[in-house]
Amino acid sequence: MPETAATTAAIPTDAWIQAVFVCLFIVYTLGLAWWFSRQQAELSKWMSDETQKNRDWMDAKEARADEISRRRECQTAEQMDKVADALDRIVQKLEEHDEKVEARVATALKAVNRRRE
Repeated sequence: MPETAATTAAIPTDAWIQAVFVCLFIVYTLGLAWWFSRQQAELSKWMSDETQKNRDWMDAKEARADEISRRRECQTAEQMDKVADALDRIVQKLEEHDEKVEARVATALKAVNRRRE
């Protein structure tokens, strides 16, 4: 081989082709890594948004349940107050009735005692 051919053949054409393929492979791999990281970021954002929506929905549901519970507690308290008032009236009537019965029994005992004398 002549000397000029030896210097031009120092980097064979196949090596240039291999270098191009290696560079393309590196660019492709970096592109895939970038695309996967972007997809992961989008998925993470979507999951975060869905989680926040779910939390907001649960908070609203709990707020409604708390409001219903408070209303029911108020209604129950009002009804229990009415029951307590009714029981107080019954107790008062029973005490009045007991006083009348005691008065009748006392009168009847006095009458029996007078007859015995």
